[in-house]
Amino acid sequence: MIPYPSASVFPPLPLGGTPLSDLQKEVIALKQAKDAIILAHNYQCEDIQNVADFVGDSLGLAYKAAEAKQSTIVFCGVHFMAETAKIVNPTRRVLLPDMNAGCSLADSCPASKLAAAKAADPSLRRRVYQLQRSGEGDQRCHRDQR
Repeated sequence: MIPYPSASVFPPLPLGGTPLSDLQKEVIALKQAKDAIILAHNYQCEDIQNVADFVGDSLGLAYKAAEAKQSTIVFCGVHFMAETAKIVNPTRRVLLPDMNAGCSLADSCPASKLAAAKAADPSLRRRVYQLQRSGEGDQRCHRDQR
């Protein structure tokens, strides 16, 4: 059996007496009305974490996205996280609130570079253990490992 890396996911921390803002209340009402789950990365601000269903790291939130029963997954993170959510739960609608949210680590390993490396040396085998890459990069790695 392959040992999977550990992941960190937890419900948002208690508000500690801080009342929700009108905007946060509106987000929670919309979440319920639209049958949505909100997943927020650890680096999101407290205001966002307080309306999320789960807060965690990339891997842990990918597991939560795979388990989601709601019709919509709102991923408060970066592109590759939302792409991963769609890959692991393709029947759900996945929304990324900030379309400009990117990750320099994921951007440093685009699928085109993986394809070029494979073309230059067809015998090249690589193992990729990070989740921080685009869905296209994931597909390239899996295709090449067959």
